[in-house]
Amino acid sequence: MKRLFLAINLSEATKDQLMRLIQDLRSKNSSSNIRWVQKRENLHLTLHFFGEIEEDKIAPMAQKLKEFFRQYSRFTLATLTLPSPRGRGDEKNIPSPLGGEGKGEGYGFGCFPNAKNPRVLFLAMQNNPALLAMVVSLRQFLENLSFKVEGRPFHAHLTLARIDGPATLHLANITPPALTIPVNYVELMESRLQPGGSVYKALESFKLTLLTTDCKIICHCAAL
Repeated sequence: MKRLFLAINLSEATKDQLMRLIQDLRSKNSSSNIRWVQKRENLHLTLHFFGEIEEDKIAPMAQKLKEFFRQYSRFTLATLTLPSPRGRGDEKNIPSPLGGEGKGEGYGFGCFPNAKNPRVLFLAMQNNPALLAMVVSLRQFLENLSFKVEGRPFHAHLTLARIDGPATLHLANITPPALTIPVNYVELMESRLQPGGSVYKALESFKLTLLTTDCKIICHCAAL
């Protein structure tokens, strides 16, 4: 059995920027209840989590996924961040993609399940039409193959930290970087649980092959 998921992996330059952001956040948030992403290879944008899959089923599944993704064109995601207003604490305005107050949408951060009870801190992107259409079709495709799919709406995000207990997040004066993320491939990833944390490995890469005019959507920031 292997623990698998589908993800959009990031360029090394993007990972550099995110690791610098995490370092900045850690310097202002020292709670032992906050587990920051420590390994750059663990930064990715998850599209679907399979869970445990029998090894003899992986190759046939990967072939079907290759045929599915070749129908889709490349696209580009980007984040848009705004400076934090002076004199107001961002920790009271962390946006949640599931609702929330919506006051901090320009600040670039979000949390699951909500701002009052954060368990995941992330960098979020408004779903662009190309990504959303692909994910909706992917869920239907996987459901037809008898895989269990997520019933909640998809929210593109890059996880920065997981929160295991009470913690106050201090985000004032921290501006996330403006990122451009070209999406040329979707990858089938293996997650191995080890004492030092999860280790990820790409098993298959699925190229987005229909070459049309690149659709660059500026994603407004609201972050498995």
